[in-house]
Amino acid sequence: MHYRQSQQWTAPADSGDTEVIRWALQNGLRYYYAVEPSLPDPCLKVHLGHTTAYFSAGKLVRLWVHADGQFLDDVFSQLTQLFEMCTQIGGYLDQQATVSLPHQQSLPVN
Repeated sequence: MHYRQSQQWTAPADSGDTEVIRWALQNGLRYYYAVEPSLPDPCLKVHLGHTTAYFSAGKLVRLWVHADGQFLDDVFSQLTQLFEMCTQIGGYLDQQATVSLPHQQSLPVN
């Protein structure tokens, strides 16, 4: 499998990420702009320990958790912090979720 190294970018002045950057600074989180496969260029990448969040124009566009089960408490804490911030600043895209047919069949029916 081939992985592409991300390239770092400087934040555009009107990127819409001001609130996300302020939140990252207040919480001592590492952040930078990078080009990532299948994401808008450039995206703001924020590291929350075992979780990495990707933002475009102030909206959460991808979430990556890189931890095994022994760190679930940390991950849940980081996700709670992230989702609270997204709720406060309107950091969610208007989107719909799709569930594949095999998964739909495994869902409980009311």
